[in-house]
Amino acid sequence: MNLGDFNTNFAVTIVHFDDTTTNASVNFKVQCLTNSRVSLHTAIVDTTALTPGYTEADVISAAWNSIKAVVNAWASFNITEPILSDLTITTTSSAISLSTFNNNFTVRVVHFNIVPNIDPTNWSIQLNIRKNTDESTSTIFEGLVPLTTDYCNNTLCSNIALAAWEVVKDQACDWALANLPVDPFQEQVFVPVDI
Repeated sequence: MNLGDFNTNFAVTIVHFDDTTTNASVNFKVQCLTNSRVSLHTAIVDTTALTPGYTEADVISAAWNSIKAVVNAWASFNITEPILSDLTITTTSSAISLSTFNNNFTVRVVHFNIVPNIDPTNWSIQLNIRKNTDESTSTIFEGLVPLTTDYCNNTLCSNIALAAWEVVKDQACDWALANLPVDPFQEQVFVPVDI
């Protein structure tokens, strides 16, 4: 992807900067403007390799240069991806079977970001779970996924969303179980005609 296309379609924000040691750390949040997909890219810069008298801008430039190929690869892939919305659930808790859950409920990603905005520590993914036969029966669960190397630097957004599902699935499945459609014969009044 060329620079013009990148700058038109992506916003880059520095969300962490620490140059208190010789290994300066800079985190860049990269967000696709067309589909809201987000990635966090971490760069470590050995400041002893920089020209003496370097500035913070020099550290940031060196950090960006060290990860720009990875960012470009992520951006090139994600620019063509749709908005992350419906999530395909592949695991449930013991409260409800996978097929029962998927036949009766839909899970949608309604918020996908890092928190807090400065020096973030987690991905914050809000998942809306709704009953397929009654869209007014829904709830939102927030899954916080730690910003570890497993979930940074080119991790697919869908993998992060699935990790958030793993965080909330026990509560979500309990909620789903309590909101399963009622069998039409349950609680139906029956008047015997003989005894």
